[in-house]
Amino acid sequence: MARLHQKIEFGIAGDLPYFIWENRWSEGTSRIIGHNETWHTAYLALPKRHPWYGKHYDDDCFEDVRINGGLTFADTGAEGRNEEWQDEDWDRIVSMGVWILGADWHHLDNHDPYTGKMLYTLDEVREDILALATQAHEVSGLTRA
Repeated sequence: MARLHQKIEFGIAGDLPYFIWENRWSEGTSRIIGHNETWHTAYLALPKRHPWYGKHYDDDCFEDVRINGGLTFADTGAEGRNEEWQDEDWDRIVSMGVWILGADWHHLDNHDPYTGKMLYTLDEVREDILALATQAHEVSGLTRA
């Protein structure tokens, strides 16, 4: 069962690029009963000079980071790419040698258990990734978001 990805937002928070993607199962059903077939993921790109650069999302430095469900991704963003992830903005940012942190909104408590509908809005996803950018700026002393 393959996932389909569509970028729905690309922006800059302070000086940190971020992405919001909409994901869905290509066959129209989720592998997890009660989950919606559509969910969001959001990513924040960090420069090499950032203290979080190269850190795994489970590292102690993220203990105080608050984002829906916790961080679920930390990578250069260049590995594991295939045609469903082709995007010019992503490729341009990744080519700069950034470290990408991400989170997803595909946890059991993100969906109504009876209808499978999302219990969050795109605005809430955006607020979360922008709050992560603010936390990243506070840790690094970079320009504030």
